[in-house]
Amino acid sequence: MSVIRQKHKSEYLFRVWGIAMHLVILWGVLDANFHSPVLRNLSPVPPVKEPPAKRLFLFVADGLRYKTFAKSTPNFLGNVMRSKGVWGISHTRVPTESRPGNVAIAAGLYEDPSALFKGWKKNPVDFDSTFNRSTKTWAWGSPDIVPMFVEGSHENVHGATYPNDWQDFDAKTNSPRRLDQWVFNEYDTWINVHGKSSKNQSGMLLFFHLLGCDTVGHASKPPSREYESQMTFVDAEIAEVMRKTEAFFGDNATAYIFTADHGMTDWGSHGGGSSDETETPIVAWGAGIARKNLQRDINQADITPFISTLLGISIPTNSEGILPRFFLEKSNEEFGLISVLNNIKQLQIQIKATRVQTMGDRPSVSQKHEQELAALIDTIEILLRNNQITEALNQTDNIIAMSKEMLYYYREFQRCQLITYLTLLWIGWIVLLVFKMTGTQRQTLITSNNGISYLTLANTVFCIAVILLITEHYVSGRGDWRVLGYGVISFFSILLAIQKVLTHSFDVPMSMNFPSLIAMGSMILLLINISVGMFDKRFFSGAMITTALMLKKLMRSPHQFLIPSALILAVFPILPPLKPQPNISTVRGNSVFPPQSRQKCINLRNDKDLSDSIDNCRNN
Repeated sequence: MSVIRQKHKSEYLFRVWGIAMHLVILWGVLDANFHSPVLRNLSPVPPVKEPPAKRLFLFVADGLRYKTFAKSTPNFLGNVMRSKGVWGISHTRVPTESRPGNVAIAAGLYEDPSALFKGWKKNPVDFDSTFNRSTKTWAWGSPDIVPMFVEGSHENVHGATYPNDWQDFDAKTNSPRRLDQWVFNEYDTWINVHGKSSKNQSGMLLFFHLLGCDTVGHASKPPSREYESQMTFVDAEIAEVMRKTEAFFGDNATAYIFTADHGMTDWGSHGGGSSDETETPIVAWGAGIARKNLQRDINQADITPFISTLLGISIPTNSEGILPRFFLEKSNEEFGLISVLNNIKQLQIQIKATRVQTMGDRPSVSQKHEQELAALIDTIEILLRNNQITEALNQTDNIIAMSKEMLYYYREFQRCQLITYLTLLWIGWIVLLVFKMTGTQRQTLITSNNGISYLTLANTVFCIAVILLITEHYVSGRGDWRVLGYGVISFFSILLAIQKVLTHSFDVPMSMNFPSLIAMGSMILLLINISVGMFDKRFFSGAMITTALMLKKLMRSPHQFLIPSALILAVFPILPPLKPQPNISTVRGNSVFPPQSRQKCINLRNDKDLSDSIDNCRNN
């Protein structure tokens, strides 16, 4: 009776561990890929003195892609590009959604991935941005975007939004035009109410979130006349805003930036990584900006240090952006050098904080690279004091590239650690599962030449490994406990697997006939193709061909079109996943296969050899 009770207890613990292990792996994969990159309590770098602009107007045309903008450049912005400012392509990153794009523009970081679970609308983690770094920010636009910058902004960010039910995709309601018109009307109200008190204020930011192009793009598609018409409307309104602003302030101390948060495909979607979705326009003009027809491409996060430099505010502490100094006026190269140097120092602070979080603060080879970076910064400061501006600027590009590489290395280092531990956890479970299904209890335990049980040795090694892992974590001063937790769990999984191997023997009957072995081997190959196909869809083509060859080998009289039809179907996973229009010929071609599929099912039911092979597999 005690043996039966012990067996039931073992089965119960096995199932509990299986459930717990799968939950840990599921959470671990999300944790490794969707953990917030935002670091807390970073010290800001003091801003540059005597900035060129007192105020900056940031226009973000939601969903405006560069392809359409370049093809049908509107009048006012086209004139700015030719004679008054700088322009180019702003490259976004996946996911090409509204919130990640606006966060990259205003905060310089490529989104907190955990925001995915909040629908890209709420703030799972508060982050620093140019809005809360400014002396005052006024923001108008969508209720999905503006509130995330207002919340937790220390009351220096003022936002207003239109009703949420205005955001519909019905072209008949003229919703897109109404959305953007409301934003521009709010600015007219602001200049009448707050303009006088803000006339001499510096470090001021005005944010116009314009959702019209995105709404039209979803409803009518970007190649449509409606999409271009909305872009032209926005262009005319921006021209009017600039006219009113210059007439009211009259101090030539206003900078303007026009860009978009993401693009859009020809069929009105976004979120992926195609060039139509990741390439957006950027046009900049006004105070402190080069007044020439200069085209340069930048990364979307680079807009953040650009805004900070023009306004003379600190760069947000978690910004990854690199100041596009070629967008600045060349009349004051010393100002440009100081701005770039501040950008490097801001990255340096992030590098150290990320290294402490992921690797600890103990002396290591990686710290030598940080010391090299600090020495290079000292060299730049010496050149600045000696007024060797040009020589110092020539060295900054390499220093910035080095800083970015170090920052990405530390971030990827922790992710690789987590993935490694999760892999060990999964391997341990697979070994445990295989021996659970096929193994038989050993009569005697395996011992070494000294008579010591290998099971005792495995338990001892596990305890030592866990102690060393915990000791290393606390001695290193690593700030993140997640790596330690996953490490201990993965070691425990490996221990359970080793214990099973030492106490059970692998016992699989080998009496299968040749067709059965083919079926088993083909199934293994099929599972491999399907598994790898989750990462590369082209492997599904291999799965289709493997299935066809397996059926041809095992069936007594396979259909003559079995292999040709499988080869044709194997082409589909290789084709592009999205197209703007349905492929009618492909859809019609599928009608050829149902009759063959029915005949194949009849053959399968009537094929005695295949049935015998399956029965043999079951019996063995």
